[in-house]
Amino acid sequence: MSRIASIPWIVVLIAFLIAPVFSVLVEASPARAQDPDVVTKTEIPDPPPESELPQIPPDADDEGYSVQVQQQGTQLTAGIRFQATVAELDSRLAEVLPKVYSYVQEQGLEPGTPYSLYLASEGATLDIEAGVLVDAPVAKTEEILPGSLPQGAAIHTMHPGPYTNLFQAHRALNTWLETHQRRGGKIWELYLTDPGLEPDPRKWRTAVYQSLESEGP
Repeated sequence: MSRIASIPWIVVLIAFLIAPVFSVLVEASPARAQDPDVVTKTEIPDPPPESELPQIPPDADDEGYSVQVQQQGTQLTAGIRFQATVAELDSRLAEVLPKVYSYVQEQGLEPGTPYSLYLASEGATLDIEAGVLVDAPVAKTEEILPGSLPQGAAIHTMHPGPYTNLFQAHRALNTWLETHQRRGGKIWELYLTDPGLEPDPRKWRTAVYQSLESEGP
């Protein structure tokens, strides 16, 4: 399991998860409300020099995202489930993530990769679980839940760069679903880079997934 060396990722993660990212999540959710005003625009920062960009796979879409189908095994988690609007997300994550991190350490476990799991949405309100991957189940409390990420078939893409542009990865998944006429389920993100060890946002990597519903008989 990928490890994080320190807690600074919490502060950076909260600082960069802005409204446009979650607006696209609401748009792509199976339970989303049909609200044309949900998705907002954002200015995309100037890209780094071409020599510093990651190589684009040959099957990538127009924005450089390669979407693949993968089978997901068991990935145990420790997290807190909560509901929040876009405006409330930064303060809720600032409260939730340090609690999970500290609790996992108290259980004698090393916190693994941080994640966010988007369970449902109703209008602008998101139902979210956030926490870290763990090697063994943690004891359940009133707040912290042992669990696992969705298993089975899922589509996956890798987002290079700062969290502010994560909405592009989610749009790539949504486009794949439309193109292949498939229905998607739960969405989750794994934050693979510890900003405390790698301060350059251009080098951060975030894995983005969405489970696939069965095609039926």
